[in-house]
Amino acid sequence: MWSKRRCTEEAIKIFEVACQELNLNGSLAHDNEGKEYLVITAPDGAIRTYYIDLLILQHITDGWDPKRALWELRKDVIMGLETGYDQYCTSPFDLSDRDRDYMFDLATKLLEFFGQLPTY
Repeated sequence: MWSKRRCTEEAIKIFEVACQELNLNGSLAHDNEGKEYLVITAPDGAIRTYYIDLLILQHITDGWDPKRALWELRKDVIMGLETGYDQYCTSPFDLSDRDRDYMFDLATKLLEFFGQLPTY
């Protein structure tokens, strides 16, 4: 099982690569309870977040060889950002037209990005 620190570092690392490759406005945020989130901000301010749940990431990486564990972790981060079902994500009902288009394109870009990642 990977350490919490390694899970956090790998989640942030793949997020940074995705933001650079896809030209996204990404940041790391914390809530009042100290939980860490990866955040993508759309042009008009809508956000898509991914909660870095260390227990889940440790569970995902447990039992796999290092390459497969890394792939599983990356898959969880990218697919979590693609779906955007976190409590802090902007509701689809509150999106401007421009942000709605951005989020739709974001999902497509993230899926294409994931398809380019090396497999285990």
